[in-house]
Amino acid sequence: MHTAGKVLLIIGGVLTAIGIGITVMGAASASLDPSSENAAEGTSFTFTIPDDDIYGVYIKASVNCDAIGDTITIYIVDSDGNEEFSKDCQYNEDDDYLDDDYQRVGDINWLFGTAPGDVVTINSDVKIYIVGDIEAFGDAVINTLAHYAPNIKDLILHRQVLTPADLESTFGLTEGNIFHGELTIQQLFSLRPAVKWSDYTTPIKNYFQCGSGTHPGGGIT
Repeated sequence: MHTAGKVLLIIGGVLTAIGIGITVMGAASASLDPSSENAAEGTSFTFTIPDDDIYGVYIKASVNCDAIGDTITIYIVDSDGNEEFSKDCQYNEDDDYLDDDYQRVGDINWLFGTAPGDVVTINSDVKIYIVGDIEAFGDAVINTLAHYAPNIKDLILHRQVLTPADLESTFGLTEGNIFHGELTIQQLFSLRPAVKWSDYTTPIKNYFQCGSGTHPGGGIT
C-alpha cells in the first residue's frame, strides 16, 4: 500500500474511534431527567402505549428499589387484569446517563405483554415516571453531540434509534453486534473468526469468508 493510502487508512481509523468514543461518552455523560422527559407520571393513572418503544419505570433514587413488591407497591395491569410491571432494579453508576436523583426500577412488559394502543392502569405507593427508553437514549446521545456541534439538532431531518435487539432481529446481526463479533483480543488476528479460519478459507471448497467478521474486523474497506 502506498504511503498516502496508509495515512488515509490511519486517519479513517482515528476518526472512527473518535466517533464511537463521542457516541459512547454521550450516552454516559448526558443526563436523562425523568421528571421532564417522560410520557406520563404520577401515582394513579391510566397510560396508553403509544408505540413500539420500551417504556421504563423510574422513581426517585431515594426510594429503596429492593422494597418494591414487599413494602412498596407498583401495580401496573392491562385491561384483562394481567400484571404488566417487570421489576428490574438498575442501581445508578457514575458513568450512566441517568440523572443521579432517579433510578430505573423496571419496565412495562413489552416483549410478550403489551402492544401499541394497549391501555394499562397504574397504581403506585410512590410517584413513578414512564419514559420511552429507546428515544430517551437517542436524545442523550444527540444532546451530547450538540456540545461539540451546536447546530446538529437543526440539521437532523429524521432519526431512527436502533437497539442491539433491533439489529439482531432486522439484520441478523448476532447480539446486535455490527462487527459480527467483538473486537477483543480473543477474537482478533489469527483468532478471527476462529482458529484456522483467519485466512478467509472455510471447510467448504471454494467458499471464502469476508466482511466484519473476518480479520482485520469492521470499519475498514
